[in-house]
Amino acid sequence: MDNKTRMRLLADKLNKASDAYYNGREEAMTDYEWDALFDELKRLEQETGEILPDSPTNKFRKTTLPVRKRITNLQLYHWPKPKSLKI
Repeated sequence: MDNKTRMRLLADKLNKASDAYYNGREEAMTDYEWDALFDELKRLEQETGEILPDSPTNKFRKTTLPVRKRITNLQLYHWPKPKSLKI
C-alpha cells in the first residue's frame, strides 16, 4: 500500500473514531490506539509533504477568541495528546 492510500485509510479511521467518541456512541478504539494511528498519520504527512483536507492532524490548532475589553486576546490551544505536553 502506498503512503497516500495509507494516509487516506488512517484519516478515515481516525475521523470515524472521533465522531463516535464525541457523539456519545461506543468508542471505536482506545486512546492509545488512536494516538498510535495519529502519530503514524502525522509521520506520513511529514514524509510526503501532503496533508489531507479532512486530516485529524489539521484540526488541532491555535484559535483566538475576542473577549471583553479587559481580556483582549485569549488564546485556546487544542492538543491531540495532552500527555505529551511539556511544561
